[in-house]
Amino acid sequence: MKMIFAGAACAMIALGAPAAHANEIGRIVSVSGDGSDVLLMRGSSISAAAEGDALFAGDKVVTRADGMATLSANGCSKDLDGSSIAVIDGAF
Repeated sequence: MKMIFAGAACAMIALGAPAAHANEIGRIVSVSGDGSDVLLMRGSSISAAAEGDALFAGDKVVTRADGMATLSANGCSKDLDGSSIAVIDGAF
């Protein structure tokens, strides 16, 4: 499984329960595959990812073998191929 972390220009995403004061970092722009091929992990919660889902620091977006997703924040976008994990850890 590929792990993806963003660098200085575009930071990546990880899922976790956002605190009440947490700021949205980005959004899921698109998902493809079965309903469970792209997952959003936030804290102890795991759900099927959907277009338009907000991304917060600590979130993780996981694609299974047949899933794909596009994430966007601050003018940057990142395509996730199958079998990938994007960890959101600050500015995208």
